[in-house]
Amino acid sequence: MAFGKEIKRLRDSINLSAQKLADLIGIDAERLRKWEQKDLNPREEDVARIEQFFGITLEEVMQLEHLRAARLIPRTNTDNLQQAVARITEAREAKGMTQTDVAEQLATSLGQTYSLRQYQKMEAGEFPKFKKEIVRQLEQVLNVSLYELIYEPIQKPSEAFESLFDGTVNHLAQRRKLKTEEDTSHDGIIYVPIAAQAGYAKSVGSQLYLHQLQQFVLPGFPYRGEQYRVFEVKGDSMEPVFKEGYHLICERIEQDAWRQIAEFYAYIIVLEQDIILKRLAFKNDDNYVAISDNEFYKQFLLPMKDIKELWLVKRKMDWEMAPGKKYKIEI
Repeated sequence: MAFGKEIKRLRDSINLSAQKLADLIGIDAERLRKWEQKDLNPREEDVARIEQFFGITLEEVMQLEHLRAARLIPRTNTDNLQQAVARITEAREAKGMTQTDVAEQLATSLGQTYSLRQYQKMEAGEFPKFKKEIVRQLEQVLNVSLYELIYEPIQKPSEAFESLFDGTVNHLAQRRKLKTEEDTSHDGIIYVPIAAQAGYAKSVGSQLYLHQLQQFVLPGFPYRGEQYRVFEVKGDSMEPVFKEGYHLICERIEQDAWRQIAEFYAYIIVLEQDIILKRLAFKNDDNYVAISDNEFYKQFLLPMKDIKELWLVKRKMDWEMAPGKKYKIEI
């Protein structure tokens, strides 16, 4: 019995690339692609890794017309799931919210589309298996504890695989494991594109939200870790120096240093509902004056109490090349 097609169905159901799945479970990506393309059978130990990761056997996947069951929490602990549903319903009704209200707030919190039907599935006891951040956001919206009730403690893939095979992991798997650990370390810089900035502003302090954002490393640059961010410039208020689409490497300014910042430098300012780029000067001990390079935009008073995060612009990355200069040919 060949399982290659079932592996691809599982992977596609959660929008996971072959390379990413291979990295997560410690196998060679090219071998994984061959299984899928030629509908071949993996070795028994590789089947075990895949089934451990997805929480469903490949034989079970073959019996599913759709992958609905593979995306949901197995109903092995129905008492807990029923209790979670009861908590959700009671908390929603106590707040005087409709199901539509909750779905709309979830969409806002997640920074993405979230339908009423998706929320109704949770009230029916169908909780997401992989996108667990949705349940975390639901806890905040309804101010109720759900996560520990729904999800049992899960081992990290690398730990689970080592226990499966009595600690015997081949050389390739060890390399994959090291690569995964490096990729998830704090050496990278979190990137906040324009599309994610509203969600970032609303989720300040949420490690769950930060974990969803892309991270990258700039070779040869000293900017790494949580102290730095890369923000994409939006709008034209800081032209011509900072144009929309430019990327800014920024360093965090801790709150106790907000009254000692250098004036007239450029700063990324995270507010309750938005992220802006301005130059700052002091008006008094509690207020800045926000200044745009584009003089079409007027200066305005910016109270420090309205600021959630403050980032000093350290470097600018733009995508424009200066036009070639004409030289007089002298030879």
